[in-house]
Amino acid sequence: MDIFKANQVISGSHGTLMIDGEVFAEVSEVKIETKIERKEVWLPGGQKGEKIVGASGEGTIKRYKLNSNWFKKFTKLAKGNEVYFELYFQVDDPDVAGAEAIRITDCWNKDGFSIEAKRGEEMDEELKIDYLPINLKAVELI
Repeated sequence: MDIFKANQVISGSHGTLMIDGEVFAEVSEVKIETKIERKEVWLPGGQKGEKIVGASGEGTIKRYKLNSNWFKKFTKLAKGNEVYFELYFQVDDPDVAGAEAIRITDCWNKDGFSIEAKRGEEMDEELKIDYLPINLKAVELI
């Protein structure tokens, strides 16, 4: 029986996140979700099944605040202008054979962004995004 070794578990601490080609290496958390919408379908014999009728994508990016880059990029939202951007995320753990990278084009900001600060603690910024699942591409797979 083959059992994996601890160093084979991919560590997210070696990831890079880029927005429109600009590296946000200080990202502390990324969550990307593709959700499937289903509709009930009645089958012969009174059986019930489901059919996929749509898909949507959403995510959350958290980063340590180092500068005002996000603020500069997303101030257009307050004026009612949409901001589309490309998201590139790569996990490249030196203990693992290869890297994994995804690219999502034409993302948009879902809810603005938030800044969190507490005395004596690092500042965080959070950005919620939406995207069309068709725009999610694997650039590199392990």
